Amino acid sequence: MTTVPPSRDDWSAYWVGAEGGKAAVAGDEKAQTLSAFWIDVFEQTIPALSSVRHLDMACGAGTVTATARDVVDRLKPGDASFVCCDYSSSAVHRAVRTADDKRISGVVSNAAAQTFAPQSFDVVTSQFGLEYAGPDAFREAWRAVDSNGVLAALIHMSGGPIERECSENLRVLDRAHEQEFIPRMRKMIQTARRADTDHRVAAIVRKLETAFFEDRKVFLRDIQKTPPNPASVLIFQLLTDIGTLYQRRQNYQKSEADGWIEHQQAELGSYRSRMGSMVQASMTREQVQAIREACDGAQGGEDCIAKLHMHGDDEACAWQLRLQRR
Repeated sequence: MTTVPPSRDDWSAYWVGAEGGKAAVAGDEKAQTLSAFWIDVFEQTIPALSSVRHLDMACGAGTVTATARDVVDRLKPGDASFVCCDYSSSAVHRAVRTADDKRISGVVSNAAAQTFAPQSFDVVTSQFGLEYAGPDAFREAWRAVDSNGVLAALIHMSGGPIERECSENLRVLDRAHEQEFIPRMRKMIQTARRADTDHRVAAIVRKLETAFFEDRKVFLRDIQKTPPNPASVLIFQLLTDIGTLYQRRQNYQKSEADGWIEHQQAELGSYRSRMGSMVQASMTREQVQAIREACDGAQGGEDCIAKLHMHGDDEACAWQLRLQRR
């Protein structure tokens, strides 16, 4: 399996789209578990600080920043500043716009190559973000933590349920990619248009149709044999829509059909690269321990690393990392 790392555009497409919107909502039980973790971090940290300068790295939709702001307003009202930082400009824009608070600013930057001054923040956080940029991102995050300040992170767990779900999604997406359904559909439509004016091409169209719809039937049959996951549901709907588009192609303008196909291919490619990056970013305990040991001046021992269990789940899904600078 070869996975192309997600580009800035892949993540920007995510945060602009519906999935990014879902990530900005803290309503379900899993979101409540994450919120409870961050409330605990901030309630234990903020009262002891003389100032509150918060940096949320790989901020995504800004849900951690919003939690920090709420706890600060409750426990330590007064001067405070919050910075949302992400590789994706769309994520930063969503986080700052949603917060609608003059104390919250945004920075678009690679987590592994920050430009913040050393020890310029009292609290640095990351929720499923720094691991995507690798160990250098954790070193950069730690560099930004001031004396008596805290670095807290939730990290994807290797072998955990989130990684397994992403791996299964990726398996389905890889197989669909190998079948080249979308490029083949584009070729079929282009060839069928030629057949409208050149009947000698009709035999080529029939050959393309036979191969495509047979492969589609086999693929759909196979994915229905396994429990549904987000990728299989997406691919099932996409292949159904592709078939409908082809059968009704004469009802669409060329620009409409071509634009839809191009959009679907881009969306599928972005989704596949994100799933691959999630799998690759997941960390073992040994890797998290190595990050902790690389953070010079950090207080605490083994208790700095713990497992996070989602509400009602017996199996841990993530690593908790909490470090305080002496």
